[in-house]
Amino acid sequence: MSGDAGEIALLLGRGLQFVSAVILLGAPLCWLQTSVLPPDGKGGLFPPLGSLVLAGAGVGVLGAVLALAGQSAAMSGVPADAWRPSAWWDVVTGAQFGHVWLLRLGGLVLTPVLVLWGRGPWAVRLCVGLGALLTASLAWQGHGNADDGAAGWVHRGADILHLLAAAVWLGALPVLVVLVSRARRSGLGGDARTAWRALERFSGTGSAAVAVLTASGLINGWFLVGPDHLGALVRTPYGLGLLAKLALFAGMLGLAALHRWRATPQLAADLSHDRPPSQVLRSLELSLALET
Repeated sequence: MSGDAGEIALLLGRGLQFVSAVILLGAPLCWLQTSVLPPDGKGGLFPPLGSLVLAGAGVGVLGAVLALAGQSAAMSGVPADAWRPSAWWDVVTGAQFGHVWLLRLGGLVLTPVLVLWGRGPWAVRLCVGLGALLTASLAWQGHGNADDGAAGWVHRGADILHLLAAAVWLGALPVLVVLVSRARRSGLGGDARTAWRALERFSGTGSAAVAVLTASGLINGWFLVGPDHLGALVRTPYGLGLLAKLALFAGMLGLAALHRWRATPQLAADLSHDRPPSQVLRSLELSLALET
């Protein structure tokens, strides 16, 4: 593995770990908040949710392996160390990255145990707790870890809040997509009411997540860019990437506003007047998929 390949492995590993954290925190938290998804016949997780959490744990393990390989090569400067067990051991036992990595791996291994053998809401609550821990731990691999002293704690705290808010918002979307899609396919009023209740109950949490994302993003922007370098946003790769992310964020906000202020009230009106909600459900399914 070349040096560039090691860096790619590290970046890909971080990306997969974030995807995993989003699923493991946001999806079961949405399950708890909406209280509309029935358990399976044995009292375990709602089957699509259980499958989603298992997939999230698998993605997290793959991301952890890639991140460890890339970090091993980066720390030693020897590309071959990416796949050398002794180099892995040195990173795991001798660096902060390795300590956080072990913590994450333990959570990822425990999550499938809760899904397969856990029963009742307590198992879902433990999944949420593990998901929050896994999500917050990513801050020790980000920009906030580069600052020292009080500034470092403020920056890292903003990173943690930013990650948690993003995971709460993004992780709920697949659950909402499943509910709306099921209601559209079945055509049953009960499924449509279940989807409406979930959307309505999550709306407050979604708004809070957006507020935390915005506030923590401003704090991170102050540390990473600062008011004296705003002009450089359009001249540097980092700045262009940040502007692209802000544009996507604005698009997500537009879709979320459409759900809350137009589609969800329209669905409620259709249900209250016994009108077929197929059209609004189709629109909701498409917009939720785009937001996801």
